Amino acid sequence: MSPTPSGAVIVVLGDADGPAREVADHYRILTGKDENSPEITVFSGGLEEALDSDAALLVDANAAGTPPDPPEILERTLALHLATETAFHSPVALALATVLARRLGFGSALEERLGTALQEAVGNAAMHGNLELDGNLRENAETLPVFAHQMKERLADPAYARRPMTITAEWDKETLRLSIQDNGRGFVSAAPSPARESGPPPRGQGLGMIRELSDSAEHADSGRRLLMTFNL
Repeated sequence: MSPTPSGAVIVVLGDADGPAREVADHYRILTGKDENSPEITVFSGGLEEALDSDAALLVDANAAGTPPDPPEILERTLALHLATETAFHSPVALALATVLARRLGFGSALEERLGTALQEAVGNAAMHGNLELDGNLRENAETLPVFAHQMKERLADPAYARRPMTITAEWDKETLRLSIQDNGRGFVSAAPSPARESGPPPRGQGLGMIRELSDSAEHADSGRRLLMTFNL
């Protein structure tokens, strides 16, 4: 295993002898080789370990398509570009909430709220976005096995499993902004939510929970991108 990428700005997840090397070379060509170029490394460890670094961009070499451009403001951004199967099988949401709390210095209450919202958002993007699963199938006991079977089949199909998902966090002194982008079919979204009212969120799931947990939430790109803000 490669060492934890403590000083790298761009971290490519994967085996150094496989596609990850090509992705890293892509970024080296893209960013140049002078003293101002960001450090780029290939890391064969887990996503949680890579998130524990100070990287601005983590790229899963298994994700299909062209890797994204590096963030413009590296010191106030954390972006993850992941294959659907990686996002599905890794504790992305809670790990991301933990590292953002560490980097930005906010407390456990916001970390818990952020982690829960991200769990719902990443799960929706993976299952209903990239895997194109019908959420109505898991609403009753008769169709739940159909949902589970389709999910297993699509996670085994590279055409679905390698579809990319990009999670981007940007922040300033007052606001944390998050974008969760999938590559599914999209949908017609409901009206944007108003600012979150004080008090604990009610019980609920999916988009309703996200809108209660965040300070604002709305969809863009025909439903393929979810935008959330959290006041710091």
